Amino acid sequence: WYSVVAETMHSNDVFFPTEKTGKALLSNKPFIVLGSQYFLKSLKNIGFKTFSPIIDESYDEISNEQERTKAAFQSFIELQKQDPIFVRQQLQNVLDHNEKCMRDKEWLSRNARAMLDPLTTNV
Repeated sequence: WYSVVAETMHSNDVFFPTEKTGKALLSNKPFIVLGSQYFLKSLKNIGFKTFSPIIDESYDEISNEQERTKAAFQSFIELQKQDPIFVRQQLQNVLDHNEKCMRDKEWLSRNARAMLDPLTTNV
């Protein structure tokens, strides 16, 4: 019913979504991500939607990696206590939005460009 995404980069000063997050967004399933601080906030900034308030995403705000991981695990435990059919019904619009974004190559390219352009340097 759910996924846990263990991202590669956990440094708080890096937002680097990989295929792991991409697969989760395409899967049409709610997920919890183990990544850098503000990872979910950064996903929202580029146009994706996340799963609050159905999933407690307060872990995304925690700067300490170990504490953030513990809080994410606790969010997963609480999510497991909910009826998965109810969760899916509540989040269906979010799930459909994310999957649609991932399948729209023009949207994906535009938003990836917006994320990467500020990082461009002249060599």
